[in-house]
Amino acid sequence: MNSGPTLTAKAISCYFPDAIILINARDHVRAFLFHLTGEDASSLGTFAAHER
Repeated sequence: MNSGPTLTAKAISCYFPDAIILINARDHVRAFLFHLTGEDASSLGTFAAHER
């Protein structure tokens, strides 16, 4: 994973802690989405997955 999206997500979570779940690994976000919603998130990018 590139460090750019990770640093951006960390900065957003500092200013808006209720807006984003601080899970930085793309595969982990996708796994959480699948287990919580049953939605296949394999094609979603990092921030699109966080928006769900």
